[in-house]
Amino acid sequence: MVSMCLRGFLVKLLAFITCSVIVFTGGKFLFERQLAGHVWLMLAGVATAAIVFVLSQRKKKSRPQPSCSGRVPGRRGSERTGRMSAFTPRMKLIACLATLLALSLHAEDLHPAADASGFVPLFNGKDLTGWKTTGNWLVEPDGSLSLHPREGEKGWKRFDAYIATEKLYGDFVLDLEFKINAKGNSGVFMRVADMREPVKTGFEVQILDTYGLEKPGHHDCGGIVHGTGPSKNMVKPAGEWNRYTITVKGRHVTVVFNGEKVIDASLDDIKMADRPALGHIAFQDEALRVWYRNARIKELK
Repeated sequence: MVSMCLRGFLVKLLAFITCSVIVFTGGKFLFERQLAGHVWLMLAGVATAAIVFVLSQRKKKSRPQPSCSGRVPGRRGSERTGRMSAFTPRMKLIACLATLLALSLHAEDLHPAADASGFVPLFNGKDLTGWKTTGNWLVEPDGSLSLHPREGEKGWKRFDAYIATEKLYGDFVLDLEFKINAKGNSGVFMRVADMREPVKTGFEVQILDTYGLEKPGHHDCGGIVHGTGPSKNMVKPAGEWNRYTITVKGRHVTVVFNGEKVIDASLDDIKMADRPALGHIAFQDEALRVWYRNARIKELK
């Protein structure tokens, strides 16, 4: 009888630990990585824990409970069956919790961890060393980079106002966060051979306020402009931070956008066959406010 009580205690303990891990993982994504889509993991964990608790209380009320020192009178023949029927639903609930945990850990793999090896910052957080621009790009006190358009500036064809790396990059993983205002517009350019013609000599992953758009195209947020649209609209409402992890290796490009892989394509198949294999990384100046932070890169060999 003592072993039965101990087993019941261990089942509840396992359910509590599993639920706690799910809540912690969901919280980590929500507050550190701004992946609001994983809120459901926390809610599911809490809800499942509540179900486990309620069922446990109902079982206690619906049948006599054996003590840890003896048997319940009149239930000698059915004690084992009753206990197993009470145990099985709990195991099913624990299996559900384990599944949610596995989904959470899988989602975590889509963006690199904060301490992932091989990454180096693209900005030093102090000034624009290593970059070139004529635009009014400023490093904020928190280390983020933001564009403060000057009076009278407008349009996207002021290519010298884009901010571009002095260094050329070939194969890499680019990880960054960005934020725009309502109707905001910018873009992440890669492998730009000539900054006087970034649109023709490189390719761009779009940044645009297209929140709520049902079927995004190549010129909407997450798409490769003039190439292919994202498989899903993952952009958050204006004013919230978003995250891109862009991997460029050979002719292959993938874009993970707020936890979802939205681009998985070859440049040769999306009308970008003439784009070079080496070039600058640049952020577009559309004369509209935009913020970038935690920009880092891992070069692939």
